[in-house]
Amino acid sequence: MTARPRSIRLTPRDIPSPNSISPEAQAALERLIDADGVPVNAHFTMPDHDDVAGWQAVKASVDAHYARMLAAASDAPTAAVETIRCDDAVVHVATPAAPIAEDAVYIDLHGGALVFGGGEGCRHGARTLADQLGLRVWSVDYRLPPEHPFPAGLDDGLATYRAALRSYPAERIVVGGRSAGGNLAAAMLLRAKAEGLPPPAGLVLLSPQVDLTESGDSFVVNAGMDGMLPTSLMSSNRLYAGGADLSDPLVSPLFGDVANFPPTFLLTGTRDLFLSNTVRMHRRLVSAGVPADLHVFEAMPHGGFGGAPEDWEAAHSPIKRKGALVIIVHLALGGCLKAPPVNFGVTADTGGHIAYVLDAACHQALRSDVDAVTIVTRCFSDERLDPVHAQAEEVVAPKVTIRRIATADHRYLEKEALGADLAAFTEAFCEMIEREERRPDVIHAHFADAAAVAMAAQRRFGIPFVYTPHALGIDKRMQRLECPGLDARIAAERAAIEGASAIVVSTEEEAARQVGGYGVALGDRVTVVAPGVPRRDCVPGPDTLADRLGDWFECPDLPIILAIARPVAKKNLAALARAYADDPALQAQANLVILAGQHAYASADERASLAELQAIADRPGMRGRIALPPQHDADDVAALYARAARGGVFVNPALHEPFGLTLVEAAAAGVPVVATRNGGPADIVATIGHGVLIDPEDTAAIGAAIRAIVGDPTRHLAFATAARTRADLYCWHRYAAATCALYGDLAAPRLLACDIDNTLTGCVEGARAFAVWRAASPLPFIIATGRGFDAARMILKRWRLPQPDAFIVDVGTRLMLPDGTGGWRACAEYARTLDAGWDREAVAATLAPLGVTAQPAATAGPHKISFYGGAADAGRIRGALSAAGLAARVIFSHGRLIDVLAPTGGKAQAIAAYAARRGLTLADCIAAGDSGNDADMLAACGHAIVVGNAGGELAHLSPRPGLLRVRRHHAGGVLEGLATLGLADASPADLPVPVAA
Repeated sequence: MTARPRSIRLTPRDIPSPNSISPEAQAALERLIDADGVPVNAHFTMPDHDDVAGWQAVKASVDAHYARMLAAASDAPTAAVETIRCDDAVVHVATPAAPIAEDAVYIDLHGGALVFGGGEGCRHGARTLADQLGLRVWSVDYRLPPEHPFPAGLDDGLATYRAALRSYPAERIVVGGRSAGGNLAAAMLLRAKAEGLPPPAGLVLLSPQVDLTESGDSFVVNAGMDGMLPTSLMSSNRLYAGGADLSDPLVSPLFGDVANFPPTFLLTGTRDLFLSNTVRMHRRLVSAGVPADLHVFEAMPHGGFGGAPEDWEAAHSPIKRKGALVIIVHLALGGCLKAPPVNFGVTADTGGHIAYVLDAACHQALRSDVDAVTIVTRCFSDERLDPVHAQAEEVVAPKVTIRRIATADHRYLEKEALGADLAAFTEAFCEMIEREERRPDVIHAHFADAAAVAMAAQRRFGIPFVYTPHALGIDKRMQRLECPGLDARIAAERAAIEGASAIVVSTEEEAARQVGGYGVALGDRVTVVAPGVPRRDCVPGPDTLADRLGDWFECPDLPIILAIARPVAKKNLAALARAYADDPALQAQANLVILAGQHAYASADERASLAELQAIADRPGMRGRIALPPQHDADDVAALYARAARGGVFVNPALHEPFGLTLVEAAAAGVPVVATRNGGPADIVATIGHGVLIDPEDTAAIGAAIRAIVGDPTRHLAFATAARTRADLYCWHRYAAATCALYGDLAAPRLLACDIDNTLTGCVEGARAFAVWRAASPLPFIIATGRGFDAARMILKRWRLPQPDAFIVDVGTRLMLPDGTGGWRACAEYARTLDAGWDREAVAATLAPLGVTAQPAATAGPHKISFYGGAADAGRIRGALSAAGLAARVIFSHGRLIDVLAPTGGKAQAIAAYAARRGLTLADCIAAGDSGNDADMLAACGHAIVVGNAGGELAHLSPRPGLLRVRRHHAGGVLEGLATLGLADASPADLPVPVAA
């Protein structure tokens, strides 16, 4: 029998350039092949890795080729450049004419197969990149083999990063690399992490060479398909490695531990030889909880198309993500929320959610994509409680602050009494946001009272909110634990679930049974993210309860059964005490310790529960066996967990437990558990495997389960081992990564930029509906048009369209701002940025002989010259400018209009300039358009709406997160896109929807 083949046999065939890419990109692919259809670069052969003389000759030839290319380049960069040294590293520092941020830097590591690309090519690349990004760029001219093999180049990159950290905060540094530079950028962050250096704000990997073993699928599938890199680079890989193992993570960072890497942007193409490198690196980052964006361009080979529209889109895709740091507000009203140490149990509401909020905030703040985290709570004064609660602000950690809002009621209020103060607190909270120079990107509300406040802020400011219930009233009803105000609480929780942009819960059970029990349509709004639990450091000594167990027990050396919970009925502590008191065999094996809150602060209901526990402890024969310490602190808890790990067990007997943080704390200490089967503990015990579940209403089963662990050393060891090895599955860093990714998805766009002609105009009903939306929406709105200022205002008036907050006119070469007196003024600062590299007279003189029909003089401007013509005329203009060595942007739109702009002009650049004035980036913006002169803003903004009547000039825009191609035409299409983004109601039913014939 013939064995089945293990590979696919392809018949010879020709593979054309696809029609799905721009004509310029098609032409670029065709330039990479010879007359026989073979990639030109396939004729180039590399020396063996140990042929030093051969490599030196190749490098000299490549350097000469680079020099000729630079000399012939028509688009000379304008950024200033100086060369510095960082230890052994040579670094070219390029500064654009008008940096968008003086306090930020991009560290670039150039490409070149880890062998080429240094010297003047690196210096020129630094200037080009600085112009493109609008940021200061430090380009590392790292040492290269054969003279300087691994790790010389990596050492140079790390030395540069260390030097940058001395001048810039880590959160204002982005590191990036193309091809070989992507290898060094990723390896540099692995080294930085190992040395304890803070991570940068972001990482950009453009077709990164992260696997020098070449083990990925595309090294076979795309071999010969990638016109730029048609064959293996194994010889240069080995030359660079210099004898080091190619699978060493610092040589091939694909194999490294990328946990806690900064948010990462990755780019590749379907014909890229390094496609597998990029896709596998993306999966590795995502699996480690790192926010990562992967952009794959149709038919793009390694290095791009050499100037096609797709290259402009690719180059600007990471720009809109840089520097867009998140501001988070956690909102929690109940309990005594303060910086650690927290006196848990000091009030009935000072419990686990306080620890959750503090740990969540502090770990989110450690991330480089987070600018600040604020925890907002009530301000109150109570002589029984810490005076810090009357303090308006309290610093918790770097980038984490507690802000306390005062109302007319300065008392401490229990959860049930907060409702009376909620309206005043809500108004004060909204006033606080109104005063903020920069408003939060997201509000994370804890419990339904905080969600009600967050909903008010969402309505007023458009800020999305996330809801974490922690505990739900519907569970009390299911457990038949009726209490005053339960109906109102359940109604408030239902409103919070209905109104939240997203709901974060800790277990699948909580998502399905608890939140799902409210009968609210949830869609995909519920996200399960398990919290982490900090390991409690044990501080042994005579001052901890663990060392004073002799004060309670006749046999203090016995293992302990430990329980920690508030003394309330739902925690079911009395059932545990009865199970122990009714089981003499268990009494002989272990003592029982119950930490039931701080007794001195107990409420009336809690005092009743404590009395029940004490009555059980006072039964005949129970003295010297049960400890009910009246107070405890964090050191006591840590020491008791450590004591329980020595043959004991932790028990959570709650009738229902929403999550069960103490079970994960026990796991971190290596303590086996016996836990209720109702609620979150079922998920936790299944995940960690460190104990058993019980029916909390079966006291005999509780005792038997404890006895089976305490009395069986082998079983105890197995559970303890599972606890220690799997507790890290509950990790606050992983929680922070998941929630920040969620916040980023929710962060509402903050600025709408619309084209006019055929975008807002073209349909009277749509224009009318857009005007109604604008009148009710707080979203800032600007016009971005090819028209001049007067013409733009006239067309808005004719169509009864609303006035914008600003005008971008003349295809993005003029920014018009309100002058404060009802008039408008041109933004001189923006105009100055367009002067760089623009020689208008020379451009006009060069184009005059072409005979292309000029548009009326009124359409021209200092940074714009306009013509009538077709695509062929636009091509002739580009060719003439290139031949003359003149820098300009040529934009063809509407099938007949050609605009020649200053090289740094365009709608996207103008939107970025206006957004920066409001503390925003392009990531915060929505662009809406229909034609070729809208392409740059549609590619660059975080969200883009391509209306249904858009022309073929926008067909080349690649699908990406945030790009919406809507069905409706004109302004109705804009509204459809806004509705999809949650910024408008569903498009009015009477607006026309195009129907195919």
